[in-house]
Amino acid sequence: MVGGVMKAKKGFTIIELTLAMTFVSILLITVFILVMQITKIYTKGTSIKEVNSVGRSLLSDFNQTIGASPVKPGLGTDGNKYFMIDAAKAGGRFCTGSYSYIWNNGKTLTDIRDGVANVKANMFKTSSSNVPVRLLKVSDSSRTYCNSGDDVVTIDGSKINATELISSNESEVAIYDLFVYKPIIDDSANASGQALYTLSFVLGTLGNNVGEGGLIDGNNQCKAPSDAGSDFNYCAINKFDLSTRAMGSN
Repeated sequence: MVGGVMKAKKGFTIIELTLAMTFVSILLITVFILVMQITKIYTKGTSIKEVNSVGRSLLSDFNQTIGASPVKPGLGTDGNKYFMIDAAKAGGRFCTGSYSYIWNNGKTLTDIRDGVANVKANMFKTSSSNVPVRLLKVSDSSRTYCNSGDDVVTIDGSKINATELISSNESEVAIYDLFVYKPIIDDSANASGQALYTLSFVLGTLGNNVGEGGLIDGNNQCKAPSDAGSDFNYCAINKFDLSTRAMGSN
């Protein structure tokens, strides 16, 4: 009190405090939503980048390996003799005559990860590990792994030239479909002849976007975010095509 007059104390009213707290709350919620959206976009972009990176690497490897592979014997009479899809194992084999490729598809790998019964019994694995292969490249000039019928489960991983081409990583990329078309043989091109290979493969991330048939989606698309069990932000899928010539010696 000054000179008999009471001086009013300065401060915020309840209304002012309420308005300030409301504004801060809205700001924090907005920031949180923005961060969540940025995280989803980043995660989706990382998944797409990983699939495309693995796809380009496989295209290069297929192109180089097939280019140095022998044209014969037998490719002209039975185009699929050295390309096999194993329904029971949910994987496949492709034997070029220099190296063979062996894989478990994405549906199989997802089932193994999720502990589905009896899947491990039929998976492709190496002799040095009980871990399923994703895409194993094995030195196999005699095409042993395609001439052995359906009894191939364990691959000799001790070989120097046995290499896993799709390593386990954060995005968990796997092959969902791979098809090799019957090669076109041209024996008149030169002394050893040439064969034109055309192949296509679908790569995708593991997860709940996998359909019953093994493909993520019939149209090579991820499930919509609103679909049950969707892992949309972690889902990426792409199809790759390659045409190349085999010109190696027999």
